[in-house]
Amino acid sequence: MAFSIRVAVAVFVLVIIARSFAQQDCSTAPTEALKIICEQLNRWDASAREAQDKPLPRVDAILPPSIPGQPKPEAVPLLAEAAAGVPIPLTAHSCMSLDCLCPYLHGSIGPDGTCFLKSGKPLKPALRKEYRRLTDDERTRFHGAMNTLKQNGEFQRIAKLHSQTGVSGGAHSGPAFLPWHREYTKRVEIAIRLLDPDLAMPYWGSVLDQNMPDSRDSVLFSSLFFGESDSFGNVINGAYANWKTLEGRASILRHTGSQASLFTDVQLNNVYSQTAIDQVLAYTAPRQGCPVRPDWNCLEYVHGNPHIWVGGDMLDQSTSANDPVFYMHHSFVDLIWENWRQKQQSRADRETVYPNDIAECSNVQHFKESDMKPFDGVKNIDGLSNKYTDNMYQYEQIPTCSAGAPNCGSDFLFCDLTHGNPRCVSKAREGGKCDGGFEQSDICYKGTCQNGRCVGKNEVTTPSTKVPDQTTTPTTTTSTTTIATTRLSTTPAFVNCFNENQCCATWATSGECTRNPVYMNSWCMASCGRCKPSFDISVECSDHHKQCKFWADEGECKNNELWMTENCRQTCNACSPTRAEVCSGKATTQPPSTTATTQRVTNVPTVKTTQPPTTLPTSCDPGCWNEFICCEEWKQQGQ
Repeated sequence: MAFSIRVAVAVFVLVIIARSFAQQDCSTAPTEALKIICEQLNRWDASAREAQDKPLPRVDAILPPSIPGQPKPEAVPLLAEAAAGVPIPLTAHSCMSLDCLCPYLHGSIGPDGTCFLKSGKPLKPALRKEYRRLTDDERTRFHGAMNTLKQNGEFQRIAKLHSQTGVSGGAHSGPAFLPWHREYTKRVEIAIRLLDPDLAMPYWGSVLDQNMPDSRDSVLFSSLFFGESDSFGNVINGAYANWKTLEGRASILRHTGSQASLFTDVQLNNVYSQTAIDQVLAYTAPRQGCPVRPDWNCLEYVHGNPHIWVGGDMLDQSTSANDPVFYMHHSFVDLIWENWRQKQQSRADRETVYPNDIAECSNVQHFKESDMKPFDGVKNIDGLSNKYTDNMYQYEQIPTCSAGAPNCGSDFLFCDLTHGNPRCVSKAREGGKCDGGFEQSDICYKGTCQNGRCVGKNEVTTPSTKVPDQTTTPTTTTSTTTIATTRLSTTPAFVNCFNENQCCATWATSGECTRNPVYMNSWCMASCGRCKPSFDISVECSDHHKQCKFWADEGECKNNELWMTENCRQTCNACSPTRAEVCSGKATTQPPSTTATTQRVTNVPTVKTTQPPTTLPTSCDPGCWNEFICCEEWKQQGQ
């Protein structure tokens, strides 16, 4: 018995020691909410470390089929592996300039390099404004775009990226948190702009709600914006009512105000006052031995407060992306980070200064040169690029006011002159609290304050146009809200379905899709029927992509010969010899080598390629291209 007790005690001590070495002590967090956030970050970090320690499955050399009379082909990587480190944007969502984005928005580049849209207007960086600062037209169009993304499945794809990567990569629990979410939010914004180029991802400046008598009464949580919830937390009206979640729930879930708080002015000022990079791109899940301990006021920690305050789906990373609140919250987090960059760093430092790679402080997926999974060709350090705010988007700062100019620029905000320095505060919806010194203010939206509550009929509705293919009308409680999509793009969706080799079709015809599925299903997706291309694959001399001329002018016919010969044959003057002649070995000139455009960055070959978007306005088709000129001929031969 005594021995058993000693063993039990020893095991208990070992567990305690293991925990002390494994992660920081969350019990020292100054608030219960920060304790929850700390425990979440450490749990996600443990999951990420476990994932990084698992050996990758071994894949033997991937060989393409041979061409008669040509040297034995060299091994190539899987296409997804080949995309790592590629300098050319693989999708519209990868773009880091308006020139890159222009063709996907059906625009054209003028003589001075300006992109002009079909409307005749120049394409400009997206202007991110506080949600309540959108005009009625902008808000209606934004809601329409979000619902279109929801209906065509693109929103679900976007949400899955976050839920699946959140516990296995560098999205949370360390220095890559802010760069990762910057890239992620940019991609969501591009998905919106593919539908309506004039839109941007608004931000939710929750500090505007924090200073209300009760933040839960904010007009944001009415049918005009985020929508109201029933007693069970289900979102029942507004633009996001009846949105089925990734987990299969019939609606988004929220439990606003149950715990934690929204962003506060004190928290923002604490962030802006930091001077050390490792207190902004912070080690938020350090292990025993890490020489740096994060401040409890660092941005990743305090950004978790609004997550917990909203509750429901927002409470955990695996479900938070179900709720549009998540994207606007992170747009604000990105603004806070950008304000810090502008205040505390030089332009050069913004792109180069990154915390040291210390295994005891963060898992390797947060290291400076680690791939920013799952974004092909992007490293964590790339998330510091000035190109984001130079080229892709800009911010309108959070509204402010003064005694001399008590206007916050929105019908949904008012200037509070009675609680210290003048500040903009959100108005309250009907029935909301208006006490605590707000009785004589303009806090009540479309109403007045009586006995500490906002009263007065709220008669506003958003402009209404039926959403295409919408089968469920959102339930309403206080007003009728339908979604306008009249300005959304009606251009047929671009389908990312191509081969990556000019002999794919020939090989497919000769049965190679079955005999050599590892290579063929990766490099010859169009010919193997993995997707349906938007062009006629049997046409011998044509261009398969609208950017062929642009890429040719950039020298890609030579630099990216393998891909361009198959998919930009006409522009690259590659129509002779024919695919059949090349792929049967009858051509007098040799075809491009399967590794002609391959560069070795590490031990894995990296292929330069110029693939189009994997997802566009109304389609989520998988990428599918031929990768070789002989694809169609080989298909006819049964390859």
